[in-house]
Amino acid sequence: MRECSRQFHAQVVTMSGSPLLARLYGIAAAKFPDWMLYEAMFRHPEALAESLRAEQAQHRAILDAIAARDPEAAARASLDHILSLGNDLETYLGIPRELIQQKEKQFLRTPLPCRRSP
Repeated sequence: MRECSRQFHAQVVTMSGSPLLARLYGIAAAKFPDWMLYEAMFRHPEALAESLRAEQAQHRAILDAIAARDPEAAARASLDHILSLGNDLETYLGIPRELIQQKEKQFLRTPLPCRRSP
């Protein structure tokens, strides 16, 4: 499961052809110990099935947007996927919702780099 998720994300990054996305993904993958989350998920079987269904649906939404060549929908689906991680961090690792929301606000306030016209 964890490996499938990792492969999904790596494939999306590769297909994007974006050096910026590759760099951001590399930083996120190095900073976030996803093994801790997946290990904790298996200790909460009452919530595990729903979390896995949600993750699969989010991945499907991203793929559908990419297949439709709809960058806005792909960006929205990707952001929804990233932000949903907060629910898992709270549920499985006990990270306080307030801290997660504070970090989300910092993330969402940070302007994204714009492409410069040639």
